[in-house]
Amino acid sequence: MAMPVVLYSFISFMAVIILVSFRQHRQRTSMLPPGPPGYPLIGHLLQMPTKDPALVFHEWSKTYGPVMLLKVLGRSMIILDSHQAAVDLLDKKGAIYSDRPKFKLYELLGWTSSLTFLQYGEKFNKHRQMHQTYLSRSKAEDFKPIQTQEARTLVQHLIESPREKYEKLMSRFATAGHRISSGDDPYLRMSNMVYDVFIKTGPPGRSPLDFFPLLQHLPPWFPGAKHVGMVQTWRSTVRELHDYPVRMVKAQRASTLEHGEASPSFVLEHLERMEEGDDEDDLKGAAATMFAAGEATTWTTLSIFILAMILHPECQAKAQKEIDSVVGDLRLPEFGDRGSLPFVEGILQETLRAYRRVTDILEGVPHRAMENNVYNGMLIPKGAVILANIRICTGQYVADNSLWIAIASILATCTITNVLDESGQIIIPERTMTEGPGRHPTDIRCVISPRSPRAKTLILEAAV
Repeated sequence: MAMPVVLYSFISFMAVIILVSFRQHRQRTSMLPPGPPGYPLIGHLLQMPTKDPALVFHEWSKTYGPVMLLKVLGRSMIILDSHQAAVDLLDKKGAIYSDRPKFKLYELLGWTSSLTFLQYGEKFNKHRQMHQTYLSRSKAEDFKPIQTQEARTLVQHLIESPREKYEKLMSRFATAGHRISSGDDPYLRMSNMVYDVFIKTGPPGRSPLDFFPLLQHLPPWFPGAKHVGMVQTWRSTVRELHDYPVRMVKAQRASTLEHGEASPSFVLEHLERMEEGDDEDDLKGAAATMFAAGEATTWTTLSIFILAMILHPECQAKAQKEIDSVVGDLRLPEFGDRGSLPFVEGILQETLRAYRRVTDILEGVPHRAMENNVYNGMLIPKGAVILANIRICTGQYVADNSLWIAIASILATCTITNVLDESGQIIIPERTMTEGPGRHPTDIRCVISPRSPRAKTLILEAAV
């Protein structure tokens, strides 16, 4: 008689446990952010956009709101489609959302010592402090002389070799303290290799290796294992990207011991402050992050500026008139002129807004929620991958200054006009962007010529 009572009690107990668990699951599920309906097991895998994902997600947000939930093969992904949501979660609650998911492809490539891919912890905080200290608003003032000089050199290259993409070089000079001397410069070759790596490997989190790490053990010729071959091809390039800046600055410092100081730079400053026991790999990783981070951003932004000037010559003319009235034709724009050139400032800000609109949301490195968090009544589950196309960059002040002096220098000295076809008709460039990492205008064919003989003389003298 006792046995049925025990059995009944056990069954009743288990029923209560199951009922409570079911209710908790329903409550938890009901609190999750909304999103489009998916499929069993694979979730939204087949619905993930491969073209213009930022635009697709923005359209979805009109139905589901600025915070959306997607699931891909059991992995929860939170899409943030508003500035406020990005600030509220990624900035104001950085202690919860500063972690990164693990990206197997980028780990195998050798990016594990880069701030962008570090897991949250002591090393992450150390790298972030290195960046924030060096790229602060006050520190950005120290870079203005070399940024000014490099802007002059950029314009010289555009005038003399307008087909060369020298705009790609702008962001690195202030951080590396390095002058690009020719088309064969090692830094220039390195920048091209960085771009190739990101184009070939794609944004983090989208490789089959990230979902199925066991694929790393397959031979590269095996179907579906092409990323294994990419690792073999590009790992040495990533290693060189980490090693070269430190090696270059060490050599520069050694060669200038008897001839003066080496050019100020992020690497030099931290080399001089390194103490015994400090890990040089930390410096290499931090420097590689700074080098790579400016590659796509500055290239894309200046490319958008050039395209805008081709499509809107009236804006170009108005900006040039403003520069002429403030600066004159006896000198080139300086940072001190910035407050007196509001229309030029407007062009920069509109260019930056256009850059943010065209940037692939999936190019950014995702974050990971380290614990459950409720935001506006919605549950962001622990372990969820967070994707946002709006984020404050630690290098924003340096980048902003580089872009302003470059744009002001180009407008002051150059005229950007359309290319003509064989019959003499104006070619109107298409307003389309490339796909994948480092998105930029597909067509910026143009003629960049000096505004006047005096302008050409000014820029050639200043670029020496």
